[in-house]
Amino acid sequence: MSLDSPRSTPFVGLESDFQSQKFKPIKWFAGFGALCLLIQIYPYMRWILSGPRPTNPGPDPIPGWMTLTAYGMQISAGIAMIATGYFLVWRPLRRDGQMSLYGIVFFGVLTSYWVDTAANYFNHVYTINPALVNFGSWNNFMPFWVSPNAEHIAEPFALFIPVYATGIVLPAFAFCALMRFIRARRPGIGNLRLVGIISAIAFVVMFILDGIIFVRTGMYIFAGTIPSLTLFQGEYYQYPIYQPIGCAFLYWVVPASIYFFRNDRGETLIERGMTSMKVSSRQRQWVRFLAIAGMFNMIQMSYALMMAVISVMPTFAWADDIVENRSYLRNEICGEGTSYACPSGGIPIPRIGGIHVSPDGQLIVPDGAKGP
Repeated sequence: MSLDSPRSTPFVGLESDFQSQKFKPIKWFAGFGALCLLIQIYPYMRWILSGPRPTNPGPDPIPGWMTLTAYGMQISAGIAMIATGYFLVWRPLRRDGQMSLYGIVFFGVLTSYWVDTAANYFNHVYTINPALVNFGSWNNFMPFWVSPNAEHIAEPFALFIPVYATGIVLPAFAFCALMRFIRARRPGIGNLRLVGIISAIAFVVMFILDGIIFVRTGMYIFAGTIPSLTLFQGEYYQYPIYQPIGCAFLYWVVPASIYFFRNDRGETLIERGMTSMKVSSRQRQWVRFLAIAGMFNMIQMSYALMMAVISVMPTFAWADDIVENRSYLRNEICGEGTSYACPSGGIPIPRIGGIHVSPDGQLIVPDGAKGP
C-alpha cells in the first residue's frame, strides 16, 4: 500500500482532537517550515562569506584507519544519496508529473540540516573527525549562540547531507512499512503498543548504526556525556544510553507514526486541513513540502534541546581519552592550543567572550569581561 494512500490506518485516539475545521495543522507546520527556511539563510551566508577553513586536527595524528574509514563512508553515503534521489524522487516525478511523498520528505529533511550541531549550543556535546571533508561550522553565526569556538566544529557536509537524505528518510519509511505489516498480521493491536514495539526495534538499530558504526570508528563522537549514563565512559567512543533512545524515537518513530496514522481523508497529522485548502495542485505540493520541512525542523530542534539541557548538568564531562590523547577530536574547542579547559564537573560552563578557565587551571578574564 502506498504511503499516499487514503486507506492508511487512522489514529483513532487523536482523531477527535482535530475535527474542528478552524484548526488546520497544515498551516502551522507550513508556516514554521517557511520561517526556518528564511532564518537559516543568515548563518549559511555569514559562514560562506567569512572565508571558512577546515578544522585543524592539532598535534595528535589521525589514525590511518580512521582516515580510510572517512573516505569510504563519504563515498558510500554519496552513492546512497544519488540512488535514493533517483528511485524515490526523479523516477516518480517523471512518471507522475509531480513529486511523491518520498520526494517531498527527501528534500524536507535537508532543510533541518542547519541545526545539525545545535546540541552544542550551551556546551559542547559532540565533535566530529576532521578527516571528513569540512570547512568548520556556521554555528558561531547562529542567533544567540553561547558556547565558544563553535566555528571549529568539523561539520562534515559531504557525509552528513547524504546521511540526512538516506539515514533519516529510509528508516522512517521502513518503520512505517513495518507498522503496516504488524497491523495487518495483528489487527487488534493497540496504537500505543504498536508504537512501543517499533520504538524498541528502532532503539536497537540506532545503537548498532550510531554507536558502533559511526562513534566506534571515530567519525563523530560524544565528547561530553553524563558519566553515570554512559557506556565505555572515558574512551573516545563513549556512548550515552540516552542518545539512541531520544534519537531513534524522534528521527524514526515520530515520522513513521505520522506517515502511518491518518484520518479518513488520507491526511497525516501535519496535513490536516490540506484537502479543504482552495489552492492549485502545484501550490498544494509546496504547502505540503513546507509542512514536512517544519516537522523535521521541529524534530531536529527537539533533539538539540534535549542534548543541550543535558550538557549543562553538573556532572557533564568530556572523556579523558579525548582531552589527553586526541587533539583531532577536540576540534580546536578546548584543551591544548586553546585558552579553554575542556568541560568537566569542576569547570564552570564558558561563554563566548566571558570569564573562563584555561587548560592549566588559570582563570582567564578577557578584555571587557567583568570579574566574578
